[in-house]
Parts: sequence; structure tokens; C-alpha cells
Amino acid sequence: MVARSVSPPPDLEDVVERVQSHRAELEALGVRYLGVFGSVARGDARPDSDVDMLVEVEGTGGVVLQDFLVEILGRDVDAVPRDYVRPRIKSRVEGEAIEVFPDFKGRHQMPPKQPREWRMYIEDMIQAGERMIEKTAGLSPMELMSDKDRLESVAWNCQVIGEAIRNLPEDFRKAHPEIPWAQMRAFRNQVVHGYWQIDPARVITIARDFLPGDLELLRNLLTEDGS
Repeated sequence: MVARSVSPPPDLEDVVERVQSHRAELEALGVRYLGVFGSVARGDARPDSDVDMLVEVEGTGGVVLQDFLVEILGRDVDAVPRDYVRPRIKSRVEGEAIEVFPDFKGRHQMPPKQPREWRMYIEDMIQAGERMIEKTAGLSPMELMSDKDRLESVAWNCQVIGEAIRNLPEDFRKAHPEIPWAQMRAFRNQVVHGYWQIDPARVITIARDFLPGDLELLRNLLTEDGS
């Protein structure tokens, strides 16, 4: 097993400082608005979290904007054009977004936080599970153990799955007994022991033998709901 120190998650204040220090370049790209939403805006980002941004761009600058944001933030960035946000989540995303360009409008100026729908937690679980499968594909336990960045990412995604299940309403979980909720919540404890002692063999077993089927069941929930 490998002990791993945890790198800091992306921070809203750091994002604001970096964005504002590159105002001239952003204006030259035709950027009219940048708003941070998702985990960084909520203050619950993980070390492997992307920085989710709503963007408005005039002209052709949007083609290179995402790469430029990755460069100045030093983080993966998911730049989403405002017009492309799915109607089902548009009000939540717009309500959560914190403007960081051209001006900075802090949390005290945000509307009241809206509760997350169950679909959002299911989507979190699917994304986390897909990342675990991707990070472990084709690796032996020894190879995974030697790649500390992958181990850290896997451990955090296990945590995401467990936390998402914990936040789902109990009535919802009871209404869908086909999903092995208890087994999936147990992944985190099976993978991470004590103070971030990670068991790479168990990680690979879960990603190879359990997650693909579990993720298919979760996707079916969203499909049946019409999402």
C-alpha cells in the first residue's frame, strides 16, 4: 500500500486572481464573460476537480480560450458556452455561477443556493466511476502503485461515489434496490485504509469487475427518467 499526501483543490480566490491578471489577453480574445460554477464555486472542489466555467466570447477567440484558461490556471478547465447549457440544468448553473470576468462578484452577491437534484448526484457517480476505469485500464497493481497521481485520483473518485450516495434521499435509494448502493459506498473503505493507505489490487478489481455493470445501472436511471 502507498501513503499519498493530498494536493490542494482549486480555489476560487486563486482563479479570480489569475483571471484578473490576464485581462488584456482575455479582452483580445473577445471574452465578454467568465463565470465559475460547479465545485469550485460551491467551495467543495477536490484535488482532481476541473474548473467549470460559463463563457461568452465574441468572434473566433473561443477556439483557443479553453487552452488559454488551462495555461493560466494550471488546472483542467471545462469551458461551457452559455448558450450550450442543457435547459434542464440551466437555471441551476446560472444561479450557481460566480462572475470572475470582466468583474468579480463574490458569493455574498449570489442568489440562495439551490438544492441539487438526484440526477446531479447520479451524474457525479457516473463521472467518478468512468474516471476510475480510465485511470486503471490495462495496469497491474504494481504499475498502479508506482503512479501516485493515478492513485490519488482513484482515491478521490471513490470518495465522490460514497459522498454522492450519502447525499441521495433515502426514499430514492429504497425505490431503486437494483442499484447496489451499500456495495458502492463501501468502495471507498475497501480502497483507502487508515490515513490514505491505498490498496492498488482492490482498486483494479473494483474498476474491472464491479464498476462497468454498476455504471450501466446508473445510466439506465437517467435514461428511464428521460434525461
